[in-house]
Amino acid sequence: MAAATYGSAIFASPLFVVYAIVALSLAILLIGRVMLKGVFNSPTAYLGLATGVSGMASMAGWGMTVIVNAPLATVWLLFVRYRLCVLARNREAA
Repeated sequence: MAAATYGSAIFASPLFVVYAIVALSLAILLIGRVMLKGVFNSPTAYLGLATGVSGMASMAGWGMTVIVNAPLATVWLLFVRYRLCVLARNREAA
């Protein structure tokens, strides 16, 4: 019963935005930065950086950045998925 109360409290709290958008956006921003030096291509890395920045800007309340952040995150995840599938296929072939 206490878990349901905690969940309800989180959804009603302003901290929900921090948990749902800002923490993930910060993580994507950091991952995008690391991707610049790794095996991921530049468009994927820069898309991750743009997603992270738009998510952080949404916390500041800059206009429509929350609406921009969701499609950017979706496209970034598709790019990451594609690259991981290619890497896995190349590893199996080797």
